[in-house]
Amino acid sequence: MPMWSRRVSTVVGTTCCVCCPSAGADVECTTSPARPTPPRETGRPDVAHLPALTNHLFVYGTLRPGEVRWRHLEPFVVGVGLPDAVRGHLFDTGLGYPAAILSGDDYGDDEHVRGQTFELQSRSIDAALERLDEVEGAVRGLYRRIEVLTERGARAWAYEYGVDPDAHIALTRIVSGDWSMRHA
Repeated sequence: MPMWSRRVSTVVGTTCCVCCPSAGADVECTTSPARPTPPRETGRPDVAHLPALTNHLFVYGTLRPGEVRWRHLEPFVVGVGLPDAVRGHLFDTGLGYPAAILSGDDYGDDEHVRGQTFELQSRSIDAALERLDEVEGAVRGLYRRIEVLTERGARAWAYEYGVDPDAHIALTRIVSGDWSMRHA
């Protein structure tokens, strides 16, 4: 039986799965093993393949209500999302959607990406994230799902731009950090 990595448990900030007794301890797990991808330069692994433990999602662009991809998220949310923010930088790709580089827990950055945090239905979190990973291009590396700490103090999933140097997308900074205010 594979052993879960202490590094993954610590970096993700929670236990590796619901059956593991404690974060930070090497434990044998009865669920399928995590296969973390190499850490990015921020040291955070791509966690899209881990079991969902976080039940909130921070959205800042086309997944927000009234935007083109809201229909993919709407069936999975509980109630209304709350205005929120995550430290980072927001960019316009010029292709009808934004790109965010999120600082997450790094409090050395004073800039924020503005959006909303939604609670996801507990019975369908895994299905929601699987669907959103596909919609957001996490499967193809365009965006990656990461765990962030929001300004309101919620641990939430968010989709961060994949920073593919071969994509040749000209990013224009959105100084307000708010996709809905990009033309203001």
